[in-house]
Amino acid sequence: MNREHHPQRSLARNLLAGIPVLLLLALQGYIVGRHDGLTLLLILITALFIWYMTASLWYSKRQLLNIYLKEQSFLQRLIKKRNTPWQILVCTLLSLLLGILFTITAKGIILAHGYTILLVPLYLYNTASNLIRRENPIAHPAILENHLNENLARHGILLINIFIPALLLNLLLTLLFSGYDTAEFMTSNINFENFIDYAEADSIMANGHNPYGRKIVNAFLLLDNLRIALGKFIAQELFHIHSYWLFYLIIAISNFMKLMFFSWAYILLCLGFEKLLPPCRAPHPDTEENP
Repeated sequence: MNREHHPQRSLARNLLAGIPVLLLLALQGYIVGRHDGLTLLLILITALFIWYMTASLWYSKRQLLNIYLKEQSFLQRLIKKRNTPWQILVCTLLSLLLGILFTITAKGIILAHGYTILLVPLYLYNTASNLIRRENPIAHPAILENHLNENLARHGILLINIFIPALLLNLLLTLLFSGYDTAEFMTSNINFENFIDYAEADSIMANGHNPYGRKIVNAFLLLDNLRIALGKFIAQELFHIHSYWLFYLIIAISNFMKLMFFSWAYILLCLGFEKLLPPCRAPHPDTEENP
């Protein structure tokens, strides 16, 4: 009984953690660029949850130094402090940077491709990854804990739980959006002379409340269309090859770099929201036989 209920509760908990992130993405797609005050608020909310996980990662890294420090030394006491001013500053700057990149990238993708092509794959990824982890638990925690120092094992597990899902998500989104961009490339005549016109077609107009936000989003759209025009120039003008797969490869490389920080921030957001949910507790042994 105990082992049957606990994975189900853990699965539901992990799935619930992904829903607020998708709702946050939907809000960003609707609000960002239209109202600077609300845009800033969404960025700060995003950065807050990212900060929680970056602070955990930073603290875990510092604990590794305990292996090399003398017991009860000044450096060891300093390392054991969780929130030093330097840690708070670095984690805050990193979180704000990731929050801005995540928010602007999400808005740009939604403007160019729509809500469905972003939110549906993310939801399917959340569901599939949690089902796979439930049916086939990954053995890396036990391997690390059995062979490494306690602090090193804890840090390794944290890194694996962040960067492997982020890498897989980045690859998935890269394959998806590269196919979309390539299909658009095959049916459009975007080039260095008209990529500005393509960007203006999706751009945000001024409304009195968005003097800064709309400029940032429009700049992202401009650079994104320039990226496609550059890929087309490389494929057709430099190599003189009108190949679907060559352009797909070029765009895939640029999409992978564009989506790298977005994927990283998305995983940190999901983990941050997951930390807010109450932990899963197995039923007490005395109650297992009760109807």
